[in-house]
Amino acid sequence: MRWVLSGARFIAALGIAALGALSLFVAALATFVWGAVATALTILSLLRTGGTDVHVLVSFIGILDIFLIGAALFIFAASLYELFIGQLAVPGWLVIKNIDQLKTKMTAILILAMGITFLEHLVDWQDAQGTELFAIGIALVSFVLVILYRSNKPE
Repeated sequence: MRWVLSGARFIAALGIAALGALSLFVAALATFVWGAVATALTILSLLRTGGTDVHVLVSFIGILDIFLIGAALFIFAASLYELFIGQLAVPGWLVIKNIDQLKTKMTAILILAMGITFLEHLVDWQDAQGTELFAIGIALVSFVLVILYRSNKPE
């Protein structure tokens, strides 16, 4: 039984890390291309409006969100590879040694993405109560994520 379970880690490495990391890397690459296209289109809109349309200016914040999602996909791809297959030549801040470290990075990125989403929503402000509820929802989810992160943190 021990031999079977020891050999099963290679199945996990192939399924989770190799195929999962490759899929996430391709998704990250596609997201970066999407971000580049969105940047070009936003710059064209900015030139057309002369910088007077606030929605065009806020589009740049949306572009940050696109690139943040791409970065998260890339971090997750690199981390899965490192956790299950082997070390990569990456900066020290990107080295992941366990699933808890990966969850911590993803939590920080998720909270930042929610903040960017709220800022985009704030610019289109049409309903004060809806905006307030949206802010409260983001704050509650962020709070819970931080509490969960801290409760799982090794002492």
